[in-house]
Amino acid sequence: MKEKRKKKPKRKRHLRINYKSIVIENCQVSDPDAYLNKKQGDQAKWISDGGEFALIFQGKTPFKHSVFVVRDLGTTPSGPVKPSAEGTYKYRVVGDSGCDVDPNVHIGP
Repeated sequence: MKEKRKKKPKRKRHLRINYKSIVIENCQVSDPDAYLNKKQGDQAKWISDGGEFALIFQGKTPFKHSVFVVRDLGTTPSGPVKPSAEGTYKYRVVGDSGCDVDPNVHIGP
């Protein structure tokens, strides 16, 4: 009678995430025209250098969520880019100090 071989447990594959850091300081965005490459697994990571900010994608969003909150001196990742996303997406940065700016995120293949 043949002896059953034990199956090796499947190894978890770790996806590499390439973060594109976007710093918000004094209501200025460090990269107002950020480019993310979805094939390379790029994600945005917004960083506050002071103050709390809401990031609001109006209309279409390249991410799962359309609103992100960055706490004072905190960081907030975007999560992965949607498979269907491509092109330019405008979002608003609204701060607790009353600031309001409109940067872009460009999604490439």
